[in-house]
This record gives sequence, structure tokens and C-alpha cells, in this order.
Amino acid sequence: MRIVQWSAGNVGRRSIIAMHNNPLLELVGCHVRGADKAGKDAGVPAGIRTCADLPLLSGEGFVLTG
Repeated sequence: MRIVQWSAGNVGRRSIIAMHNNPLLELVGCHVRGADKAGKDAGVPAGIRTCADLPLLSGEGFVLTG
């Protein structure tokens, strides 16, 4: 299942970890607030070393591909 995570705060971080650890789920996008978070790997706020190089995207730059 392909999933877009809409935030990377407290709950979002836990969701990112759960998706990362479940082979049936594929994180295909992650929306964040603030330019300071945009462009970083989606695993960063969750404390995961990498999340398949999936960038965090801020509101105006949020585009789902694939």
C-alpha cells in the first residue's frame, strides 16, 4: 500500500517508523510545515537513518509522484 504522511510531528514520526518497519507499506510522500524541514529525508524527524531518500515537502512544494 502506498501512503502519504501528512505531518512529521509527534504522531507523524511514529507513523513514519511504523511504515518503515512494515514491508507491506510504502511511504511515497511526506508533508511538513516550515522551510527548515523541507528537503530533508523523511526518516530524519523519525530518527531513522534513511527512508529511501524520500524528501520532506512543505505545503507549496508538495507533489506526489509515481
